[in-house]
Amino acid sequence: MRVRPLGYLLTCAAVAALTSVLPAVRAVAQTSAQASPASTQASPPGATLWSQQFANQYGASPTSVAANPRAPIVYVTGWTDTGQHEKGYPNIPVDDVTTVAYNSSTGAQVWVAHYQGNGFMAANYPMAPLIAVSSNGSQVFVGADACEQPWACTAGGGTYGQAVLGYNATTGDSTWATFNSHGVPPVAMAVSPNGSYLVLTGSSRGEGYVTSSFSTVTGAMDWTVSSLLPPRNYHSEPPVGIVVSPGSSTVFVTGTQGTVALSMDEGQMLWKRYAPGAVGTSLAVSQDGSVLVVVGCQPPVRQERCSSTQLTAYNAATGAYRWSINDDATSVIANPGGPQMFVATGAPGHTEITAYDIAMGTRTQLWRTPSAGGQLALNRKGTTVFAGLGTGTVAGYDAATGAVTASVTYTFAGTERAMAISTNGSKLFVTGTGSSPGYLTTAYRL
Repeated sequence: MRVRPLGYLLTCAAVAALTSVLPAVRAVAQTSAQASPASTQASPPGATLWSQQFANQYGASPTSVAANPRAPIVYVTGWTDTGQHEKGYPNIPVDDVTTVAYNSSTGAQVWVAHYQGNGFMAANYPMAPLIAVSSNGSQVFVGADACEQPWACTAGGGTYGQAVLGYNATTGDSTWATFNSHGVPPVAMAVSPNGSYLVLTGSSRGEGYVTSSFSTVTGAMDWTVSSLLPPRNYHSEPPVGIVVSPGSSTVFVTGTQGTVALSMDEGQMLWKRYAPGAVGTSLAVSQDGSVLVVVGCQPPVRQERCSSTQLTAYNAATGAYRWSINDDATSVIANPGGPQMFVATGAPGHTEITAYDIAMGTRTQLWRTPSAGGQLALNRKGTTVFAGLGTGTVAGYDAATGAVTASVTYTFAGTERAMAISTNGSKLFVTGTGSSPGYLTTAYRL
């Protein structure tokens, strides 16, 4: 079994024309070992509600998990080894992008779908497939890297691209599948709030950020744009985050080359902010779409460097500088139900969570969680803030008062974990590679 580290950055050398391929999705009645689910009401916080092992004898790497906002289903995607090899190349394995859906209350498997493509397979060292669910809960989307000629890509050549997949969220039926050879291995992915567009971004040597938009109805690529590369800079400097404005009109991307805003209609560059040291690591848009906040910075002088843990706010429409705060931030998230944003600040032994007025940059609250790690999440209504994902402890706070609503410590038996919280904030889902080959997914009560 090949262990593929999450989040490492694979670049591609060539970007060519779009080619659509027929999907190769097969629903498989593969039974996974079920644990008897505990009653959510009777179980204490931190209790295991269910644990499932999706078995694959040749090995698997689950890489992304997402909860359906409208239905009791949670989805896990990643790579599974088929045990086969590229014809004529015994050292190049053939992999599937495998997505599994579970009933989020009981852990019962709802569906499973495999995708290998039509005439191309994943490269030997693929990036982590990404997963997202539409806001109305009807569709699931998966983005992964792929290669038309695996042997050539493994040797450093060939045409890298994106396998972009759409599924019916309830049945797992394929709605479309696209191989985009004019793209790059995706690093981040988002669905527009109106459900019409799926946007992915990645990095290519010599082209900076490469961002593409796809129709969620047909899978057709609407546009692809290369952006931010300064003159004579030929390094691959990857993006790390992407977000769509609440009105679905603008796409924002941030990363090691700064921040860029693109129109959703045509991918037109609206504005960009680049300077040495202007490294963005997280971003959020205000509820009304007027303010973009980036964990990163804009140096006062172009050649000066600044802290990548600084908070910087921009006019979302023009890119004009609004305010900045030195807060040692690690991540930021905006409240969809109000004018607040929440910022995680890493500190020894704890994580500080600060609430700000997103328009003014004024602090409104400060509280601490005993966990460290600094990842943030909100429930669907924006009433509870969760912090500390990835450390074995998750704390929940009332978004209005900062009062502790939950403090949970959990134990997960797998490795290479990825996590998600249900939209009502009642469950934590963790997936990773278990002791046996395959996906291990566990649900905990929050």
